[in-house]
Amino acid sequence: MNSFYVAAAAFLTLILVIFLFKFRISTREGLTNPAHTEFVAKGLKNDIVSLQDALHISKYQDNYHEIVKDLADWCDLSMLKVIVSNKINIGDGINSENTKLISSLNQYSQFRETLSGIADTVLSNIPQNN
Repeated sequence: MNSFYVAAAAFLTLILVIFLFKFRISTREGLTNPAHTEFVAKGLKNDIVSLQDALHISKYQDNYHEIVKDLADWCDLSMLKVIVSNKINIGDGINSENTKLISSLNQYSQFRETLSGIADTVLSNIPQNN
């Protein structure tokens, strides 16, 4: 009876290996096809142009810079307010309230980095219309 289980396990293992080998061979990477790569790149470029046109980036670039700058200043001041408010009780060590406050500060910080990225990459690289 034990030899039956061993033979059944070996047979199932062999079927599984054959199936995986066959599936692996037939898998083709998406970007190895140059036509597909060009299609994806062209689609992304079209989406970028559409978004720039919809937001009127060239026309309102200075306004967008000001909004992003103001939001970054708001984040910095909000984080400073929490830090100096003594809400983080160092004496309690790592507890749920301190962890919650620090997590929210980290989320503000990540949002601040997002704003900085928008200012540096999106708003600073727009061709000027003369």
